Amino acid sequence: LVVGTIGYYNDATSNVLRNSTVEGSTLNLMNGVVHFGTGISTGNDNNTITECDIRDLSNATATPRTLVNSRGTFATYTQYNSSITVSNCNLYNYWFDGTSGTYAVRADSGSTEWTISGNSVYQTATRTASSGTSGWRGLYTNDPNAYGHVISGNFIGGSAPNAGGSPWTGTTSNGQLVVHYPILINGCSNTFPSSVQGNVVKNIDITLTALANVVGTCVLVNAGYVNIGNVTGNIFGDTTGTGSVSYTVNGSTGCTITGFDHRGVAGTIQNNRVGSLTINGTNTATITVTGIFWTAATGTFVVNNNIVGSTITAGSIQVPAGAAALPVQITGVYSQMPNPGTSVITNNIVANITNLSENNLSYVRGMYQTTAATTIQSNQIYNLTCASAMTGGGTQSAVTGLAISNSYGPTLVAQNVIHSLSSTVTTGAPAAYVQGMYYFGPAGAGNLVERNFIHSLSSVTPNASSFQIGIYAAGGTATFQNNIVQLGIDAAGNSVTTEQIVAGIYKSSSSNNTFFHNSIYVGGTGVGSSVNAPSYAFRRATSAVLDDIRDNIFVNERSNATTGSKHYAYFLNANTNINSDYNIYRASGTGGVLATVDGGTTDRLTLQALRENMVGFDMNSGVGNPNFVNAAGTASAVDLHLSSPTPAEGAGTSIAGITDDFDGQTRAG
Repeated sequence: LVVGTIGYYNDATSNVLRNSTVEGSTLNLMNGVVHFGTGISTGNDNNTITECDIRDLSNATATPRTLVNSRGTFATYTQYNSSITVSNCNLYNYWFDGTSGTYAVRADSGSTEWTISGNSVYQTATRTASSGTSGWRGLYTNDPNAYGHVISGNFIGGSAPNAGGSPWTGTTSNGQLVVHYPILINGCSNTFPSSVQGNVVKNIDITLTALANVVGTCVLVNAGYVNIGNVTGNIFGDTTGTGSVSYTVNGSTGCTITGFDHRGVAGTIQNNRVGSLTINGTNTATITVTGIFWTAATGTFVVNNNIVGSTITAGSIQVPAGAAALPVQITGVYSQMPNPGTSVITNNIVANITNLSENNLSYVRGMYQTTAATTIQSNQIYNLTCASAMTGGGTQSAVTGLAISNSYGPTLVAQNVIHSLSSTVTTGAPAAYVQGMYYFGPAGAGNLVERNFIHSLSSVTPNASSFQIGIYAAGGTATFQNNIVQLGIDAAGNSVTTEQIVAGIYKSSSSNNTFFHNSIYVGGTGVGSSVNAPSYAFRRATSAVLDDIRDNIFVNERSNATTGSKHYAYFLNANTNINSDYNIYRASGTGGVLATVDGGTTDRLTLQALRENMVGFDMNSGVGNPNFVNAAGTASAVDLHLSSPTPAEGAGTSIAGITDDFDGQTRAG
């Protein structure tokens, strides 16, 4: 059929279609089972479709391409089909196997101020894509001048209302691009916002075979000003359990799967949830999985109070052990905001993500920020696991809590908690890199990394080329202050005994950095006997014009079982281009070394020996046990606050501009 079942034309206004079953099978892209066509002067406005079943033909096997469609007159804005409501309907059994795909609701050109609310979108049969660029689109808008769209409270998925019943299943039988966009805003106004609130996409199972690849996104904004979840959060998958949404990819072409993807000019992503997502299969090309992604063009973009993964369910987002060869790269929150924009990333949680792929291209990153000025504050990143031996370093280690690689400032990274990151790779004993924070920031003043808590990293890989790093200062000019790092103890409170390089703070940047009031603890007893796996509370590998290191506590209590590597409290590549003083040092384990100031050529075992080689510096530094409350505790109990007596009390110096401590309390003096 070319035409639909019910049509609105020529300025049809204020009509209500209620409590009806409307069936059809039109395959015309520009039509639908219910169709809003062209108007004359005002457009087809203020019409309502509510509490209806809009579906395929019940007495035949034919399915329509689009259930509700609008393509109005768009010569002038007054001729648009405006203020249309589609609410509380069951929209199901639509399918077209071919280019441009298929739609439950398509508000195309000449459509504005639509309300699509409280509907259930589902399929009662498996849909197989076999030709062209096929795909499933649920709720779709596509006019660059439209505004005021509200897409809220809809359920998409399953085989019954409210995303119930058996899963919505999709397959491929030939090689093609398959897109799966439950909510797609392809165009809307850059000035007046549209809104996506309180939708749930779940109970979906998609399998791709042969050369097929998939681009799957729960909510994709390709253009315009759109707020996602700022009133009521949306859910992709579920907040508990596993496998609510499943993609099985068996092919040789790259795939992209994203929860919330915003490429418009402005908006927010707030209060949303991405979880209970499983990636499986035998694909040989890389699968990229991202919870939240944005690359908005201008202004300030806020990403706040989202959860990627789960606060309850282990392995909420997972690549199971059965997919060990599958290359999967998972990032919880990913900003590609361009300059001169600013990202504000606050109060988000990325947790319980397990990637058991052993492919060396696989990794897990909690958050990744690139390019623009940013504030990353009060986020939690924990329980991230990867079985890969990814050793790319930088932003592509096997497991990274927070990675920052931006060229424009200012950058603020504050009050984030990152813990329980683990590498589980053992096959062939390859190297594995685990890092709490990777920082390669902009040059210039005003960049600050403060009051972050990083702890309980682990790796079971018996390879001396593996490393754990708490804070990796790789580039850019920044001040690192009031941070707390604990390493060498896993989340259960056990010593990490496998030979690996461990560094609380590792500076490889040639830019000037300042390090003030940081507390670093490296522990673990019974460490293996390799001589190539040293550890450092603080290590500077590259000199700057001037690095300023004052008022820190650097403790390394890591201890070998017998012979083995050296464990430094303080490791400098050179004793030049530095201001170092008022620090507390401790290296007490078997293999412990207080310091070196020439890259490890000569060990300095006492404070006096250190001072002799740091002429004029460290004259007010001390050696002793700072008496941390519970340095070797579990992830839930570790505490690097100080208890009395402590040599740190009153031993520091006031530094201009630093008036508070890790807890935000005012510093004495």
